[in-house]
Amino acid sequence: MWIIVGNMFILNLFVGVIIDNFNSIKEEMGGIRLLTSEQRSWVEIQKVFLKTKPIMLIIPPEGWRNLLWRISRNEYFENFITICILINSVLLSLN
Repeated sequence: MWIIVGNMFILNLFVGVIIDNFNSIKEEMGGIRLLTSEQRSWVEIQKVFLKTKPIMLIIPPEGWRNLLWRISRNEYFENFITICILINSVLLSLN
């Protein structure tokens, strides 16, 4: 019994040391120790892409569509549409 328990204890210590060393190396390298150089460069490019924010550029249309665009962007129009949807829902539920 002592041989089995002792071997398991030594094996657990050995595995613990290996995992601890692996985690310390992983922390030193920023978690990318096991990647190739191409994979590391891809990870760095993805980090740069995630930090950039897209620019929201809204160009209003020209001509008569500009009037409709301004009406549809109005707060009162949005409230009117919401009320129409609510009235429609109530009328459908009454039926």
